[in-house]
Amino acid sequence: MTEKKTRERPRKVINLMLAAVIAPLTALFVALLVLGFYAFWTLKGDGTSINYAGQVRYRSYQLAMLINEYPALQGGARDKANGTILNLAEEFETILYGLRDGNKALGLKGLKAPQRIEVGDFSYNDPWWQFDRHVKDYNERIKPLILHVLGTTSQDEARDALKIYNKEVPLFVADVDRTVQLVSTLSEKKVARFTKVGFMLLGLFLGIIVGSFFLVRVFVQKPLSDILKGVEAFGRGDFDYRIPVRSHDEIGTLARSFNTMAADIKNVAEIKASRNLLNDVLGNIGCLVRIVNPRTNKVVFQNDPLQAVYPQGLERPCYAILGRNTRCEFCSSTEAIEKNRDCRKEEGTPGGVIYDIHSFPLPNADGTITNAIEVIRDVTASKKMERELEENRLLLKNVLSNMGCYLRIVNPKTHKVIFQNDPLQAVYPQGLERPCYSILGRNTRCEFCSSTEAIERSRDCRKEEETPGGTIYEIHSFPLPNSDGTVNNAIEVIRDITAAKKMEKELEESRVRLQESQKVATVGHLSQGIAHYLNNPLSGINLSADVLLKKIDEIGDGSIYGELKGHLAHIKEASERCEAVLRDLLRISNMPKPKKVPTHVNDAVESVLGAVSPQLVPAKIQLVRELSPEVPRILGSRQLETVFTNLISNAIDAMSGGGTLTIGTEYLASEERVVITVGYTGEKVSEKDLPHLFDPYFVFRIRPATRCTGLELPLAQLTTQLHDGTIEADSEEGKGVTFRVKLPIYRETVSVK
Repeated sequence: MTEKKTRERPRKVINLMLAAVIAPLTALFVALLVLGFYAFWTLKGDGTSINYAGQVRYRSYQLAMLINEYPALQGGARDKANGTILNLAEEFETILYGLRDGNKALGLKGLKAPQRIEVGDFSYNDPWWQFDRHVKDYNERIKPLILHVLGTTSQDEARDALKIYNKEVPLFVADVDRTVQLVSTLSEKKVARFTKVGFMLLGLFLGIIVGSFFLVRVFVQKPLSDILKGVEAFGRGDFDYRIPVRSHDEIGTLARSFNTMAADIKNVAEIKASRNLLNDVLGNIGCLVRIVNPRTNKVVFQNDPLQAVYPQGLERPCYAILGRNTRCEFCSSTEAIEKNRDCRKEEGTPGGVIYDIHSFPLPNADGTITNAIEVIRDVTASKKMERELEENRLLLKNVLSNMGCYLRIVNPKTHKVIFQNDPLQAVYPQGLERPCYSILGRNTRCEFCSSTEAIERSRDCRKEEETPGGTIYEIHSFPLPNSDGTVNNAIEVIRDITAAKKMEKELEESRVRLQESQKVATVGHLSQGIAHYLNNPLSGINLSADVLLKKIDEIGDGSIYGELKGHLAHIKEASERCEAVLRDLLRISNMPKPKKVPTHVNDAVESVLGAVSPQLVPAKIQLVRELSPEVPRILGSRQLETVFTNLISNAIDAMSGGGTLTIGTEYLASEERVVITVGYTGEKVSEKDLPHLFDPYFVFRIRPATRCTGLELPLAQLTTQLHDGTIEADSEEGKGVTFRVKLPIYRETVSVK
């Protein structure tokens, strides 16, 4: 009985202390709430009253302005103004009465009238008296004046009424202004009173809280601090520490209980502390952990996360977590104990869950190892993601590999190749290890990077570039956004367009050759008719010149013998040149199809040089032979000698003051063609004139004093084209002009027609 009273006594004391603190705090809190609501409601009404009081003042000015404008109005405007003034006066009257007596529609509470109203009682500080006086003034003076002005029929009568109205209204408006200021002042005083009372209650509230804090500090905090020190001592493993018992209340009982508990657990503290520490450490790893004995297949310990998902783990064999009824074929814990190092494995359950089990040997106190720690992770989601990523990667690789062109992903800032498809990997296996520009045979970055341009402009971009080996690549770049929307990489689609470019070039050359052939053929057809009509007269002129020269020789010496013979020689030379031109024209118009046979081009060149060599010495021209003995045979005819003869004749004519004539042959294995070069020193031909060198008679423009017919070069070009060849010219300052004739080689498999 005494022990029961002892336990109940401190409880009653604490309850009384709590009641002594909570009751006044609750009362003060309620008082603060009531004061706040009352102040909000009161000040809200005051704000509405002040607003409408201001409207009374505004509408007074508005009425005065409309009434002063009224007499000047006529007809419908006067009637409309009459209605507006009456409506405004009615609103004014409603607000004025509402401020004094209240109006729910306007949200006005009204003013409280004095308890006793005596005749002559009046106070400038009482708003009710003020608004009551305004109501009387309005009804007795202002309203009648308004009605009187509205009821006037003549201008003179209206002016007299306005004089009276304008005399009375300013006094009324000024009086209303003073009332508005009075209402605002009274509201401010009310706010000050509410604030003062609120601060007083708040101070009292804080005082009680401070007093309560002192009591709690003395009667609660100090004992709890002693208990906390005891707890800290227990946490440090000092189970001999005793908490001082300072009272007989609940806190004192708690202190005695702690002391009793310390004595009870002293003998088993080390074991429990070790087990709790192990559980805390393994439980905070963030994965499933257990200790197993692989020989007995017994689970010795498992941490809280594993206990939560597999509570029966301590009762079942270690392999049961994998959904197995027999032990594992490969046990990572057994392997870890035998090899004395960590070991891991991955194994799936029948339910499709995949576990990664990482085992570590756990030595005993005597150094032997019978147990192992297993760290178990559920890697089902990551394995699924890995499979999906691998499938997507293979799909992407297959799609990109079957595109039929080279494709890679590059970072143009770092020049790193991130990915390249199989076709590109096959032709450039070191592409992933070298900078992106190395595929173009470059050692430095490109002057224009299509991938950088594509990323900057957010659209596709392309370029063409030729490698030092002559390969031409078309690179088409597309920006490749990252998952966050940024763009650092680009996809490059690379095509080898060397063959296409070569074909384009050959087509262009064929087109030019066709144009030149058509041009020469047109000149030939035109010249055929001209030659037909000129040939006979020229033959007659030539024959007559021969007859006259014989007659002059028979006459012998005479005073005019030398002069006549010179004129006749010039006539004969001119007629022979005209005949040569006509022969060339007829040759162009009636160019026979060559009969091609396997021919050694060096033999044809030597044959021509043997014929023209006697002309070189008198002309002071030095001949340089650069004939390659390794050139293969070509499909040619005797007409090729005409080509070489015309080119050499053109060169001799161009070197009127002497020079060097260079004849050479060379085999181009890459093009399977033999090149015959005819070069001579002399003046450079301008770039704009080079394309026209093979036009008929164009030579007369650059060499007016030439002795050529003007058809040598067009005839050489036409003959070369009939042999499936090309002819081109270039010129350099100080080196003169070089003509290059390219003819296809003869292959044994080609039948000769």
